[in-house]
Parts: sequence; structure tokens; C-alpha cells
Amino acid sequence: PEHPARRGADLLLMEQEQLSLRVRCEEGAPLPALLHGFSAPVRLQTDYSALELQQLSILETDPFLRWDVVQQLFARAHAQLMQDKHEAVEGLLITLQRIASAPLDDRLLTACLLRFPDTAWLVDQYPVLDVDAFMRASETLRLRIAQALCGPLSVWAQQSPERPDQAGHRALANVALGYLAALNSPATLTLARRRSESVNMSISL
Repeated sequence: PEHPARRGADLLLMEQEQLSLRVRCEEGAPLPALLHGFSAPVRLQTDYSALELQQLSILETDPFLRWDVVQQLFARAHAQLMQDKHEAVEGLLITLQRIASAPLDDRLLTACLLRFPDTAWLVDQYPVLDVDAFMRASETLRLRIAQALCGPLSVWAQQSPERPDQAGHRALANVALGYLAALNSPATLTLARRRSESVNMSISL
């Protein structure tokens, strides 16, 4: 829609503390996806519902935005586990199962979408942190993901592509094995030990 702050086809320049944009939509409320292509170096806070995040994680075409949405789902699930709640965990598992059931041609992006968030980033989500509860929530979430995605993870973990053009496949194999290690099965531990001894540093854990 036309707007005084509009710059080009899909850019709004926000120069004040507030900016309102009204969108006319004939079928239901629109689901906005903001900051495409790193259009602004900001940390965006939104009030997306869990269902809206799940929809964006599947429908979004911008790789970074899609990854960021999945990170938000991870953060919400982790925060609920800190309080011994599980509703957000189920939403995350459904999203990850959808990604795993239809992996992208870009295996590196698939690996990034499925990878457990960096610990430092997760810690930064909490103004006050109970370290023991944080670690328990992380371990529980890893285990739940390993159980929910055991099928595709087992297939990917067995792969050890070594060609230079298979970096994405190697990343996906390592992500898969990292989750499966939470199951503590003898076969997985043996595979992890072999992977750690690989001379290819991008394959070794």
C-alpha cells in the first residue's frame, strides 16, 4: 500500500519511534514477514503466535528469516521447559518434523534450520538464569527432538560425504548425529566415536 515512508517496492523507512501501516486483506489477517534481506541491522521483537511462527517457518522464502523464526520456536520451547511446561515443545517438534520430512535441496540451510541454538544465544534470552534448570531444559529438548526425528536423523547420521561440494551434507550429518547422541544407544555412540576420529575436520564432531 501507499505510505509516506515507502521507499521503492518493498521498503519502509522508519525514522520515528512509531510507524503504522494499514493493509487491506480480503481473506483473513495478513501474516507479515519483516526485514527481508537484512534490510535493517536491528533485533526485532514481535508478538507472533506459535501457529504464526510455525506457518512462517514453512512458507517463508528468505533463508535468514526462516532460520530466525525457527530460533524463536526453539527459544519458546526452551523457556517453557524451564517452567516444566510442554505446549511450545510440541509446536517446535511439529515444525522440525515438517522440515525433516521435506529437506531442502540446500542441505546446509536444512542443517541450520534443524541445529540446536547456540548456548550463548539461549542464555541471552533470560534476564535471570537458573543454570541447573537451563541445562535440564536443554538436555530434555535435545532428547525430545532426537526421539521425534529419529527416522530421518538416523539416515543422515550414517552419511559421511567427503567431496568439497558436499559441505551441506556433512553439516546435516553432524547435526543428526549430535541429536542422536542424546539417545545414548550403543550404535550411535560407536558412530560418534568413528566420526570424531575422521581425518576430515568438517566431518569430525
